[in-house]
Amino acid sequence: MRKASEISRVYPLVQDMITKYVEQDVPLTILLLQQAFYKENFEADSKIQRETIYGCIVRGRNNVIKLWDMYLQGQTFHSDLAYVQNYEDKECEDEIKTQDFNEFYNEFQRGKFGKDTTIILRNLGDFPSVAILFRRKIEEYSKAGTNFLTANYGRKSVWKIPSFWKWNIREFNLYRRTLDILRTQLDRGRTTKVLLPSGIPIPRVLEYETVVRAALEDGTAWECPHCRARNLSQNQNCVICGTSRT
Repeated sequence: MRKASEISRVYPLVQDMITKYVEQDVPLTILLLQQAFYKENFEADSKIQRETIYGCIVRGRNNVIKLWDMYLQGQTFHSDLAYVQNYEDKECEDEIKTQDFNEFYNEFQRGKFGKDTTIILRNLGDFPSVAILFRRKIEEYSKAGTNFLTANYGRKSVWKIPSFWKWNIREFNLYRRTLDILRTQLDRGRTTKVLLPSGIPIPRVLEYETVVRAALEDGTAWECPHCRARNLSQNQNCVICGTSRT
């Protein structure tokens, strides 16, 4: 508990320091950050100091992953992706010429992604654009004081912001999660005008999931006076029966 509270206390300060180093393209190590942060109180052998700095790095990375997931699920992602795909052909071409993409593609060809290989192959054309957006958002988050760092291996690990491809070589779970969200978003965009066999538009069906989210909210959801379904506070009409809130 004490370590967690200490990380919370120093987290914004450490992240701000990391952002400044990133902007200067300084190779980062735990020792460098530890020394720069603790200054005259620096103790090279202090386990507490090392774990605090490391904890700030991990918390920052986890926070960025959450922000990235939220971005993928929002409407801004749709417009940003469309813009890159329609107006930044050169940037997309440059992306697949990078060494990081080549490494990712080699891992892909070796079967690293197992049963998901076919799905990845089918969607691979979208991912140079996603990689560009990933880089831009990570830079944006860094400037706002939340950094996404990974390290190479070994005792003298160097920490830096990875490319989309490098991170996915290291942590396939991000790629899988991004792939799932992207596929859902693209499929939803392509099918918004299609009716289900019941005759109900897909967007209408997707609204039904808000009932589940509303059931998890405390004090902000409202109960439909007609069908008793719970609705999110921002819904003025029941998503199930359409009855007005008031």
